[in-house]
Amino acid sequence: MNRIFLVTAAMFAAACSSDYKVGAAASSYTISPDLNDLGVISVGETQVFTVLISHTGGGEIDVIAADVINIEGDFFARSTAPMPKAIEPDGEVAVSFEYTPETDGYHYGRIIVKTDASEDPEQVVEVRGQAATPALTMYPASSILVRLLWAPGRWRR
Repeated sequence: MNRIFLVTAAMFAAACSSDYKVGAAASSYTISPDLNDLGVISVGETQVFTVLISHTGGGEIDVIAADVINIEGDFFARSTAPMPKAIEPDGEVAVSFEYTPETDGYHYGRIIVKTDASEDPEQVVEVRGQAATPALTMYPASSILVRLLWAPGRWRR
């Protein structure tokens, strides 16, 4: 009789129990700008630019990586500045990159940001720039004026 009572009590206890799951709010973030157009840069010069990662919901988000994929040319790279490890709730962090073209032309790349966010953990930023070789060197007006004042007789005909 005791066995039947124990088995029956165990079955009722299992049937009446409820599983409650306490979960954290979904973590999410955005990246801006989603397209980074760097314009025209002289060959050999370096243009530093940043990508802003903004926390938009949930708990802290760990930044796993920010990788650069060069599509046209091999001139985009992450800067030597340390990359942030985490984004606090309602916070934002900036990740720095560099564009150093070595040849003329249009160059394209992608930056892939990987996090542990529960919503859209991997996001992409498109990057583009144009490199050109300067064709003309301009002197400031002050240097021309100095030349005229220094040797005024040489400039007359």
